[in-house]
Amino acid sequence: MEFDYGIGSFNEQPMRFTFFHDGRMRTYTPDFQVTFCDPLRIEIHEVKKLEYLKGPDVAARLAAAKLCIESQGYIFKTVTEVEIRRQPRLRNIGLALRYRDWDEAERPDLDQRLPVVDTAITLQALTTPHRWQSALPYLIDGRLLADLDHPLSAETKVWRP
Repeated sequence: MEFDYGIGSFNEQPMRFTFFHDGRMRTYTPDFQVTFCDPLRIEIHEVKKLEYLKGPDVAARLAAAKLCIESQGYIFKTVTEVEIRRQPRLRNIGLALRYRDWDEAERPDLDQRLPVVDTAITLQALTTPHRWQSALPYLIDGRLLADLDHPLSAETKVWRP
């Protein structure tokens, strides 16, 4: 979620919900509250392994929790390891993190070029030849944006927030 540019903030175990299910009152604490840059959109995320979701009791409890949460104006989502480990997004984030402290010598030059970027350009065009990875730390700290759902390369288009 740290690298989803549409998300304004997220909080772990943000609140408790109480709802009636299977003949008794239940208390439920979701895993995350995700507030998007559009503040009218707030999602409540429950993280579960896909295998765990196949249990009939789990499905019924989550359905009851979903009704409670959505009745209060939130969007409820169950997130599995499939979404969390989505490729190439996860691979791209790992690549960018590996370069966060790389090539300090080139960064001042990149810092001078960065303010002139007002439209999307390729990483290669922003950096010196064959050194496009030197711009990856700017994806980590949010000074550059890119579509992380496509593999990062010298031809990846980047833009300022």
